Formats: sequence, structure tokens, C-alpha cells
Amino acid sequence: MTEVKVCKFLNPHNLLVSADLDGMLNFYAVYPSNNKNLWLISIKDDIESETGSIENFPIRTLDYDDENKMIYTGDEMGYMHKWDVSNLVR
Repeated sequence: MTEVKVCKFLNPHNLLVSADLDGMLNFYAVYPSNNKNLWLISIKDDIESETGSIENFPIRTLDYDDENKMIYTGDEMGYMHKWDVSNLVR
């Protein structure tokens, strides 16, 4: 585990997402969910470099769009990603 840089509640769902220095998104169930305090899943924010190698950078910001069920992240190198979390929030 590495230092968490940002976290966000996925309202109106009973979920919390955190992002850390290793480029990981971690999802947790929170109260009033029956599974409160349970770690659900991790996703690694892999970036393919110009040389074809896979790299990870610290995620510095994230936001959630409930209408489209998407998480948007921005990392230390300026890369932005969108993540479809519709299956997770269902």
C-alpha cells in the first residue's frame, strides 16, 4: 500500500474510491451498505509510453459523473483517463 493522494464518495452509491502514488484506484463499500468497510476492487492506471513500455504515475485528481457512471482521473504527467464503473455501481 502506498500513500493515498485523493479520494471521493461516489454519491448516491455506497462507494468510496481512492487513488494513490502507484497509480491505483481502490474501491470500497461504505455505510450504509451491508458490505461497509469492505475493499471491492483495485484498478491500475497503466499508461503505454512512446517506447511501448507500461508505466504508472501518481493519480492527483479524480471526479465522478453519476449520470454516465464514469470516473475521470488525471495523473502527475498530465494524462487523463475515463473509467466506466457502471457495473460496479449497479
